[in-house]
Amino acid sequence: GVSSSWCIAFVEDFLHVAACNSVSFWRPCPTLHRCRDRLPTLPPCMAWQRLGRQQLALLVLAWAARAANSAGSGAGGGCPPENSGLRSRMGHEAVKPTFANSAEETVTLYWVDADGMEQPMGPLTDGLATSMNSFAGHVWRARSEATGKLLWEQALEASPANQHFEIAACGGVAAATAGLSPEAAEEQAWLEAHGRRDGPELSGCPVSVLLSEIKVRGFHVLCAVRGPTSADGATLERLCIFADGLDAEVCSHSVKITGNATLRETVHSVLARVQPRRRTRPRAPEPALFSASGRRLPLDRVLEDVGMPSYRQVLVLVEGGAWHWPPVKVGFERPLYSFIHGGSDEIKLRTLSLKPRIFEVKSFIEERECDRMLEKAGPHIQKSGVVLKDADHGKAVDDWRTSENYFLPSTGDSILEALDERVQNLTRIPIVNSEYAQILKYSYRGRYTAHTDYFDPKDYKKDKRTMEMTANGVHNRLLTVFMYMSDVEKGGETYFPSYGGRPAPQDYEDCSIGLSVRPERQKVIIFYNMHPNGDLDPDSLHGGCRVGCSGIERDQVERQLLGLECEAELQEQQHRLEHGSRIGEVGGAQGPTRGGGGLGAGRGPAERLHSDRCGRAQGVVIPRRARRTGT
Repeated sequence: GVSSSWCIAFVEDFLHVAACNSVSFWRPCPTLHRCRDRLPTLPPCMAWQRLGRQQLALLVLAWAARAANSAGSGAGGGCPPENSGLRSRMGHEAVKPTFANSAEETVTLYWVDADGMEQPMGPLTDGLATSMNSFAGHVWRARSEATGKLLWEQALEASPANQHFEIAACGGVAAATAGLSPEAAEEQAWLEAHGRRDGPELSGCPVSVLLSEIKVRGFHVLCAVRGPTSADGATLERLCIFADGLDAEVCSHSVKITGNATLRETVHSVLARVQPRRRTRPRAPEPALFSASGRRLPLDRVLEDVGMPSYRQVLVLVEGGAWHWPPVKVGFERPLYSFIHGGSDEIKLRTLSLKPRIFEVKSFIEERECDRMLEKAGPHIQKSGVVLKDADHGKAVDDWRTSENYFLPSTGDSILEALDERVQNLTRIPIVNSEYAQILKYSYRGRYTAHTDYFDPKDYKKDKRTMEMTANGVHNRLLTVFMYMSDVEKGGETYFPSYGGRPAPQDYEDCSIGLSVRPERQKVIIFYNMHPNGDLDPDSLHGGCRVGCSGIERDQVERQLLGLECEAELQEQQHRLEHGSRIGEVGGAQGPTRGGGGLGAGRGPAERLHSDRCGRAQGVVIPRRARRTGT
């Protein structure tokens, strides 16, 4: 699959590399740039200094084979492997790749993030080309829009800055099945013929509410495929699997199975197909099967007993054993009236973000529940603490958070127990796996720097209590439910700086980056701290923006609640309003910037002061965190 001209260039470069012993140690090979667009990695001569000629020959053979495989994936050869393991790495050299589609069908371009997850970048029609801004080390893929088949993938190099890639058709059924076992070849052929989600075999399978635009690790959607109809009705012949809940036109895998198989046998069969190398960690929860609405099904039952395929067409396998709502896409709304607030059609779970997975439910909490929690927690509120990482011992709590809190028991209180039941129905996590609701009060300028709610065991190796509590990280905080108890006009937002897979921020107090969720009384947001397979999700990094003053308040009682510092700020605002100047300005000129711990480069003083003076002086939020346990 490699052109002859490229082979000639490769041989020339190999002869030069073989002579590296005669050149200075740090001198790069000057001609290797000639095939950089073909080779995944091109080392300088120093990498070859200590190799003998026999070793060089072996390395070149392996290198050429790798390059030929890379070139073949876009030149009509076999398709690249589905599980290559390639993922983007951090790179600082900006490059601009151009992708040309000659596959005779529309393809979808994907950028592969550092976790190996594909992020869709849009369709590319046959015969057209498009350019992207990227970095060296980033991995790109192209899939058939019709079938979801992987046609091409490439890791970008640092040179040249402008790179051109041809996306061509690869294989077909014969090429795709070449070299596979008879069972795997049979499955591949079946998927090509019958695995389309809009085909007759999958009609009635409600995948549109379960499949997402991104992979949801460890969340596998199983559709029932009916066999010949018998006297007793339709029989189950096969499960068509959408691995990791990825929205695709064709199932990624399938398994033959009968209706008399137990759910536990089904779990093992499916995982053997989608995760053949999966290793179970000690004390980790057992994988579980759920209905499409998140109801756990007993593993000792057989498929026919739970309605497969007579009246139930779909199951969901979650590797970590606890239900996760699939995000589907940003803005997707899932009605909840069937099991929450019994009859209200206004209760909907709305997706705010895919990375991390964040949802909101408005008007979830009743007014009397807000009042009850504040009434019971009020006398017990005290300064909040934090569980310090090993590297942070000895530092003050105020370095991270300035709030007051109280863990509120609900036992014996009918109002709070009813709220617990609704939270359980919302999350599908038993309330016994949840911590007590933590009542948090943020007063004027109160904030919580960005942090994760899970405990990463590598950060707490010296903390015996935390390591025992989390079983060395296996049992951790699965999700967080925020209940907002007060309206805030400005400020006090919950912010997610790693929204969309962004790298960790330089300033963990900067609320201007990522996604910010505004507090609204009675609203609830849910975000997942772990993936369905049990991996920790660093994108769940979040914090609380500073709470400021909402404007000119003349009521003396309100002023006493705000405190003297806020009172002084209100007086400053009043003065500026009366004299026609803006906050942070004197006579129309910008005032001085505040020193230390700024919100990031490029932010002017007026912006900073506005950030500090946004919102009411008090905000109350109640996070309730559910744990991933073995129960």
